[in-house]
Amino acid sequence: MLSIKFAIRFSLAWLGLFALPVFAEARRLELHAAIESGAVSVRIDFLGGAMGDRMKLYLRKQAAGDLQLTVTPGTLFLPQGGDVQRLAAVGLKGKLTAQGTYRRTASIELNDASEHGFLVQVVCIDYHKNSPPAGQSFVIAAVDPRCQRILSLRGDLSIWAYQSAIWIDRAGVSPSKLQATFQVPSTDLQAAADLLKESEAVGAASLEQVDVSVQAKATARGIFSADPAVRAQAHAEVQALDAADRAKLDVLLKLNVLRGGKLPTVEELRAGSTLESLIPAGIELPQLEIPQSVDEIMAMVEAIRRQAADGQAEQKLADLASLKLVPHLAGLKARLPLLRIAAARALANVKDPVAVEALMIALQDGDARVRAAAVAGLEKLTQQNFGDDADKWTTWWQEAHVSFK
Repeated sequence: MLSIKFAIRFSLAWLGLFALPVFAEARRLELHAAIESGAVSVRIDFLGGAMGDRMKLYLRKQAAGDLQLTVTPGTLFLPQGGDVQRLAAVGLKGKLTAQGTYRRTASIELNDASEHGFLVQVVCIDYHKNSPPAGQSFVIAAVDPRCQRILSLRGDLSIWAYQSAIWIDRAGVSPSKLQATFQVPSTDLQAAADLLKESEAVGAASLEQVDVSVQAKATARGIFSADPAVRAQAHAEVQALDAADRAKLDVLLKLNVLRGGKLPTVEELRAGSTLESLIPAGIELPQLEIPQSVDEIMAMVEAIRRQAADGQAEQKLADLASLKLVPHLAGLKARLPLLRIAAARALANVKDPVAVEALMIALQDGDARVRAAAVAGLEKLTQQNFGDDADKWTTWWQEAHVSFK
C-alpha cells in the first residue's frame, strides 16, 4: 500500500507542481585530489613514530553533494618543518568513534557538513631520517606510483612486512640488517621478499603497453627491480638506447629509478631514529633502538664504558670520546620530554663539537622546556648568546666550529 502522503506528492509531480527528490550518487575522489580541489578541508593529528596506525585525519566537506573518498596506497604525507621521514599510506583503517576506537570502513563517506575523523595506516619511506614526532605537521600529496605498486598488491600483511619491503626497495637495506637492527621476524621478511617479487613482475608487465623495441623492453626491465644496484644498471643501459625508445621510457624511468640512477649513499643506509645514526662508523653496539627509560640509558652507558675501555675495533681516541656522548645523544631522541631535558643538560657539561651540534638540533624540539635547556647548554658551552634563534647559531657555528675547543 502506498501512503497517502506519497500519493499526493506523486499526483502533484504528475501535474508539474512538485518535484520528486532526486537521489544523486556520491562523487568519488582520491583523498589528495579532494583536498587539492577544495572539496574537503583536512586537519591532521599525527601520533608520532615511523609506521603503523599513526595518522588521524579529520575531514570536513566543503562542496555540495555527498563525497566518497579513497585513500590510495602510496599516498604521500610530506612533513612541514623538521628534517624527518616522509610517510606513505598503506591504507584506511577505519572511521574514528566517540569512544576513541575506530570502526572499519573501506572508504571515507562525507554526507554532511560535520567534521569526521579517520585513521590511516602509514609506513616511512626515508630509512635514514628520524621519525616524525607526535604533532608533526604534514601536507597530503599525490600518490607515489612505485610505493602504490608495492603497497596495493596485498592487503593482509603485517605492518613490518610492508615497511621492510619499502626500505629494501628504496634504500637497498638488506633483510639481515633489518633483522639485526629492528628484530623484524623472518616471516615478515619473507613476506616482504615475496611482495617485491610480485611488484617487480607487475611493473615489468607494464612494459608491454609501451611501444618500444623488444631489445628496449628487455633493457628496461631492470628498472622495476627491488635492488637499487640493478635499477642503476638498467638506468645506465637505457641511456644507450636510441632517442625514440628513450623518450617513450622516460616517464617509467623517472617513476622507478630514484636519485637519477645513483646508488644510496653510506649515510642513507644508516637507520634514522636509532643509535646507528649517532655512533661513529665501525662501532657495534648490542642494540640500536633508542632507550626510553633511565634504566635503559644507564645500561647503555655501562656497555659503552666497557667498549671504550677495550678500545673496540682500534677506534681513534676522538671517536671513542664521541662514543661516550651517545647516551646523551640518544636521550635527545627519547619520547619523554624529561629524558630529553636531562640529556640536553648533560651535554652542556661536555665541551665537544658533537655536543654543540646536538644542542643546535634540539632547538627544534617540540617541547619548549627542551628548547630552553638546549639554549642554556649552548650558551654555557660557547659563551655566545643567540637565544633560541637557530639560524644565528648555525651562521655562527659555520665559522666557529673550526677553532672550537
